[in-house]
Amino acid sequence: FKALYLQTAKEYIEKLRNNQSLATDEMIAELFISAHSLKSQSLVMGYKSTWTLCGMLEKVGRSLKEKSLIPNDQIVQAVSQGIEKIAISVAGIESHDQEASTTDDITALEVASGLTIS
Repeated sequence: FKALYLQTAKEYIEKLRNNQSLATDEMIAELFISAHSLKSQSLVMGYKSTWTLCGMLEKVGRSLKEKSLIPNDQIVQAVSQGIEKIAISVAGIESHDQEASTTDDITALEVASGLTIS
């Protein structure tokens, strides 16, 4: 199952990267869907740090989608950083079965968005 997880995770990371500017409603929707899907797959595989960061990206995406949060430079930067940390985490899972720490990236998303993970 790990090989399938890695394959689909890389596809979701590509979708996240392609939509990280949050410039359109469609990009925001794709960010939300991709973060949600990767979050679920990470949970099933037991990758808690990746799951938690994807959950925070999903929460930000949902708030942007519902227009209760408006994208700004700080949010876009925190989202971009979060996506890159997910990519690093997945690469670590692939190479040595070790996730990256995502605490700082979750905090940056919380500060930028005013949302919390819990």
